Amino acid sequence: QDRQTRRYFPGNVWMADCLWELPRMLYNRYYDLLPRLVEEFGYTGYLLCRMGYECLCLARVESSFCVQVFTSRPGESRLLGDGAGTFGILAFLEKEERDQILRANAPVFQENMLRDASDIESALEEALAIGYSRGHGFRVAGTASVAVPILYGREVVGAISFAGMHDAAWGSVEGRIASRMQELIALRS
Repeated sequence: QDRQTRRYFPGNVWMADCLWELPRMLYNRYYDLLPRLVEEFGYTGYLLCRMGYECLCLARVESSFCVQVFTSRPGESRLLGDGAGTFGILAFLEKEERDQILRANAPVFQENMLRDASDIESALEEALAIGYSRGHGFRVAGTASVAVPILYGREVVGAISFAGMHDAAWGSVEGRIASRMQELIALRS
């Protein structure tokens, strides 16, 4: 509050609080699904929040499986499209916006990806067709992931993602993991 005019002005604390409104809402509404799904399927789970052209890892829940795949740490930010877990957000954006993000982030893809950037397009198209994204060996050889978008109204605001080793066991549960995530997210939306 200004002492002379007695008017209120938004300050830095208020502005920072507004910036964290979406991540806080996602965390509060969806975090408890992660331990449940990790226990059910035995893979590492992530809660991701869209922040413009980037994705923020809000939470990671590790399984007790002897081989762990850690692609992101809580608080870590990654460009959309930089890793298969972010495809769960990127794939479900409007095509024009998705293409704009891909063009803007393309130089980073060339540096970080093990696969060709053109593989991203086909992975995103596949995600639209099947309703969830899946990726194999985009950033780390021998890994696989599955991600389901979280919608707020019609806007894609985040995703839940799971990562594991790309092997026969993963192949047999990938679709079930996605279906279960979609089911649980729908109950919360």
